[in-house]
Amino acid sequence: MHQATTKKETSPVLAPVDFSAAAAESLLLAAQQADCLSRPLVVLHVAHDTAGRSSIYRRRNKQEQILPIAAIAEIMLRDFLDGMRAQHPDSPELAKAKMIVVSGLPATRILEVAHQIEAGLIVMAGKGRSNLSKLLGGSVSEEVARQSPVPVTIIHANGTVVECGSNNMRRAGEADPSSARVGLG
Repeated sequence: MHQATTKKETSPVLAPVDFSAAAAESLLLAAQQADCLSRPLVVLHVAHDTAGRSSIYRRRNKQEQILPIAAIAEIMLRDFLDGMRAQHPDSPELAKAKMIVVSGLPATRILEVAHQIEAGLIVMAGKGRSNLSKLLGGSVSEEVARQSPVPVTIIHANGTVVECGSNNMRRAGEADPSSARVGLG
């Protein structure tokens, strides 16, 4: 007898990236999770033009035209993903990952996209910010983890992995009384 496949069983793994080394690590973990769970992988970049980071989008095309931020971000995401695919040719999920580029505030847009695509898991990088900077505004990854209705795994730049979901938070390697592995809740 054939059982119907539910949306929960096919919900994608969402991997927001910012092109950092930690984002590359989080994308690898997201691809592994998607492969293990037989879920599609969606790679997201939120183009956010701020005073501190706007220079990463300052790029001209071959015709020396200045391009809109979203167009540059799409090129950068394609280049980032192509580089990851070249470094990890044995990853089937990286090979067939879908790309999405949106503009706006990162935490808000990540949560909106997760809702739109009905993501079952979010795997993303965290900056490992200082306590002072967290008090002043918090981090994108922590905001996503606080507001996400689905589990979130955060890989910090220092190599620490934090799994959040079902109102619990733990560092990788700590015992999880509710589950032996990251689940899609």
